[in-house]
Amino acid sequence: MFFDYFSITVSASDNPRWPEAINGPDTDGYLEAIKVEITTLTKLKACEVVPLSFNVNAIDSMCNFKFKRYPDGNIRELKAKFRRDRSIARR
Repeated sequence: MFFDYFSITVSASDNPRWPEAINGPDTDGYLEAIKVEITTLTKLKACEVVPLSFNVNAIDSMCNFKFKRYPDGNIRELKAKFRRDRSIARR
């Protein structure tokens, strides 16, 4: 089978946290990925970017980072996804 010949190991470094992504060597790529994610969400009308103030009902969220690799291990693409923080109960 095809899968018998190829094995790709996914490590924790493939999914960096905020400090590692923003302070690491690929900072510019991750910042661009965040801009693409925000643009996509606003075009889909899934969210609206507004200035944060006391009368705005903001949803706690987090940004998950990931990079995709070519089969040889080189980085192909940096990705950022915004997720709602599900640990906060809906009021």
